Amino acid sequence: MSFNIQITSAEELRAHIRLMEQRNRVLESDIKEGFEDLGESMKPSNLLHDTFDRAKTSPSFRSNLFKAAVSIGLGLYLKRKFVPGRSGSILKNAAGAALKIGIANLVGRKFGLGAKIFGRAFSKSGASA
Repeated sequence: MSFNIQITSAEELRAHIRLMEQRNRVLESDIKEGFEDLGESMKPSNLLHDTFDRAKTSPSFRSNLFKAAVSIGLGLYLKRKFVPGRSGSILKNAAGAALKIGIANLVGRKFGLGAKIFGRAFSKSGASA
C-alpha cells in the first residue's frame, strides 16, 4: 500500500476514498472468515480428528505406539504368568514387586522404552511403581 499518493482533484479524492473503503471491507471480511475458521478448527472434535490424522501419517508415531503396545502386553502377560495374585507373605509380595520391576526394565530396554511407563501399567492403583 502506497502512502505517497498525489491527489489533485475532489473527484480523485472521492475515487481514492471509495477504493480504500472497498479494501477495508475486503480486509474485514478476511478477518471475520479467519476467526470463523479458527473457531471451527478449535472445536474439540476437530482437534481430535486432526491429531489422529497426523498420527496416522507419522511413521515414528506408529512405530512408538507398536513398541509400547507390545511392551505393555508382554509385560502384563509375563506378570500374570509369574505373579498370579497377592499372597499373605511379605517375602512373596516383595519378590512379586521385584519381578514386576525386573520385567518392566527388561521389556523397556528391549524395545527402547522407559521403565516408568511399565511401572504405571503394572500397578493396580495406577501410580508408578
